Amino acid sequence: MNRFALICLAACLLVTSSAFAQKAKKAKEMLLAPLAAEFAPAEGEELSKDSQKALNVSERCLKQDRSWLRAQENQVPVNQLYESLSSAVVCWQGAEKKSAKAGEVAAPLAWWTAARARYIESYRTYLWAIDAKLAGDRAFVCRRLDSALKESNLAIDASEGLSDKYTGVAAQALAAQLTADVGGLSSAIADEHKNQGCGK
Repeated sequence: MNRFALICLAACLLVTSSAFAQKAKKAKEMLLAPLAAEFAPAEGEELSKDSQKALNVSERCLKQDRSWLRAQENQVPVNQLYESLSSAVVCWQGAEKKSAKAGEVAAPLAWWTAARARYIESYRTYLWAIDAKLAGDRAFVCRRLDSALKESNLAIDASEGLSDKYTGVAAQALAAQLTADVGGLSSAIADEHKNQGCGK
């Protein structure tokens, strides 16, 4: 093989390996990278296995949430959306346990994950109440709204001051968005609870 051919081959391999490295880097970018940065180990050290597992589970849950979010955007019937949130509740409860197991080092993940789990739980129960309302099941509406209200209060407690716990701007933004989501849902639940005359 002549020198020119070798140079061309080397250039092609360099471009290919560079493209592969860029793809690999993009593939590793996580939705929860801002939270991961909050408890990243010091240079030369590795993330504990429990912390990595907790991060992976939370990341998977957040990606799976796209499924019910799409269903919501497509305005599927409330009972279908309620059912689609079932796996989300299970996933986030599991992620919460994993992040708690990882210990104090993974606290930045645990705070956010716990708030997310409470948000998903209260949203699903709220949909359960709305489903009863649409079906005309008056006997169940207030009972389910009572449960949703209790769960939304837990979500408020878990998300209150959440962004203040983080140092990075991106992590603060992620926490602030979750706090806003919790606030919006809690207001909707409280309004529906009042409109239905529950608690009287």
